[in-house]
Parts: sequence; C-alpha cells; structure tokens
Amino acid sequence: MKEHIRDKYKFNLELVPPGCHQRKAAEVAIRNFKAHFLSVLAGTADNFPPSLWDKLLPQTEITLNLLRQSNATPTISAYAHINGPFDYNKMPLAPMGCELDVKYKYMRKQTKEDHGPTTA
Repeated sequence: MKEHIRDKYKFNLELVPPGCHQRKAAEVAIRNFKAHFLSVLAGTADNFPPSLWDKLLPQTEITLNLLRQSNATPTISAYAHINGPFDYNKMPLAPMGCELDVKYKYMRKQTKEDHGPTTA
C-alpha cells in the first residue's frame, strides 16, 4: 500500500512511531479543545442544566482561539488571524454557565394624578 501511494500519487510518507501523537497537529488541537472545554464545564454552576452544554461551544471556541497564537502569523492570536481584532466592547466575555442575580427596576406605583383629571 505504501509503495502504491508513493508511486501512483507521488506522495512522501512521514512515518510516526506507534503511540507518538504529538506530531499530528489535528490530535494536538483536539486534545487542547477537550481540555479547554472540560475546564469551562468545571466552572459552570452546580445547577447548570447538562442539556445546554452545546450553548457553551461558540464562546469556548472564541476564548480558545484568543488564547492560541496563529500558526501563519505567530505575533497575533488565531482569532485575530481569521476574524480580525476582537472587540471586547461589542461582545464582552463573561464566565460561562454562572448564576446571575437579575434585578429589575420597578416603576413607581401610579396615583390618580398620573392618570389625568377625572370627569364626574
């Protein structure tokens, strides 16, 4: 099979020793994503519904790409290489899956004067 690939398709094969997964970039990227996503899940609230795990994926991908440097341009992040600079004012990043206290500002109770004059 190796000879067939070399002869027919003119590919060079790079053999990797068994058990050495560090050379495969895709496997390293998958391992890094798994570790990052597990740390995100570990930081969620105790009552976070497990069925909503997929809602965490977009921000997990953004934060991972902000932390990772670009392979083509090592001076910028992978996110900046693909999408341009990240604007924290347009999309602030908050801890995912945390509990919130939402406070509503209640309107004051209206009085008869607020409704206008009454007709008798």
